[in-house]
Amino acid sequence: MYIGCFHRLDPVTGGRTMSHPIRNERCCLRTVYTFGLLFLLVLACGLRLAGQVESGKVVGTVRDSTGAVLAGAKVTVTNVETNVARSLISNNSGDYVVTELQPGTYTVTAELEGF
Repeated sequence: MYIGCFHRLDPVTGGRTMSHPIRNERCCLRTVYTFGLLFLLVLACGLRLAGQVESGKVVGTVRDSTGAVLAGAKVTVTNVETNVARSLISNNSGDYVVTELQPGTYTVTAELEGF
């Protein structure tokens, strides 16, 4: 009977016996390699599935023609195919982040009174 890396049970003691230590050592190494390869395969498949995202984001900084940041600018991100728009106001550093966007092509516009 085969149990783990041992090849048979001792009929007298009921314990495991190593009648062929070299053979058992190869068996153990083969088992370790097999489980290692299976682990790597499962890990690789999981990483590929994790890479499938259903939404994205647009991140940027609003600047004028001289490169100065524009705080408080209204930023509008519009999906070209669906014409769905989302707007927000840039922060004190001129930064903005629009999250949870469906895959597609977008236009980004910024406006601020006086510019």
